[in-house]
Amino acid sequence: MLGKLIKHEFKATYRIYAILFAGILMLAALTRLFGGFSSTAETGMGFVLTLMLYIMAVSSSAIIVLVFTIRRFYSNLLSNQAYLTLMLPVNAHQHLLAKILTTAVWYVGLVLTIFLSFLILFAGPEFIGIMEGVGTVFGWIFSISAEALGTSTGVIVFHILFIALSIALFQLSVLYLCTTIGGQSGTHKRMMGVLMYFAVYIASSITLSLITTALTTIFTPAVGEATQESAAFLLGAISLATSFMYLGGAIGFYFCTARRLTRNFNLQ
Repeated sequence: MLGKLIKHEFKATYRIYAILFAGILMLAALTRLFGGFSSTAETGMGFVLTLMLYIMAVSSSAIIVLVFTIRRFYSNLLSNQAYLTLMLPVNAHQHLLAKILTTAVWYVGLVLTIFLSFLILFAGPEFIGIMEGVGTVFGWIFSISAEALGTSTGVIVFHILFIALSIALFQLSVLYLCTTIGGQSGTHKRMMGVLMYFAVYIASSITLSLITTALTTIFTPAVGEATQESAAFLLGAISLATSFMYLGGAIGFYFCTARRLTRNFNLQ
């Protein structure tokens, strides 16, 4: 049944994302087209206009996806129309997983679309040279970091990707939990959701700061004079603690959301 839910989510949401992704790519192509013409008043104005629209579309695309995610989650599971959703023979966990997976796919699609629009906008020998230079710089940074910390480049890349994935899951689970709490409030639903989001954000920031301070205080003196080993151990401990804090928070908030939705389902 989860597969059918995911298929339905993609079918219900692909139009808005297709329009958004196609609009970004079209604006990039038009900007490149006007920029390639000989400089006249008309082409110059067209280039400036399409470039401004492209920048606005790219900078607001993440907000558009965020707003649409909240709106669909609320309308499906918390609004007056939710009774249609409640008639399906599925539980709250399946609804949540379907929405998390589809939202993650659309965010990945957004990142790929923006990267492709950069290729359309700047494609050419100079852009390829710039990308090779950026890759060389990042490779040098990773190799120097790995050598300084006494580990491999793959371990550093794994830590970065693990932290990024944990933070993404944490933010998405917080978003759904705060939307659920706000939607189940008697009055001032939007205000309650926003207040809960800021409260969780502040609490998580304070917790992360305390964990980092505690690890720094505990482990730095214990290693003694082994500077390289102490730095590697400390950074590894902080990165893993950060990842597990966000991942644990994501799992906890997921189950809190599922529990509140289950209670909502039972009441209706």
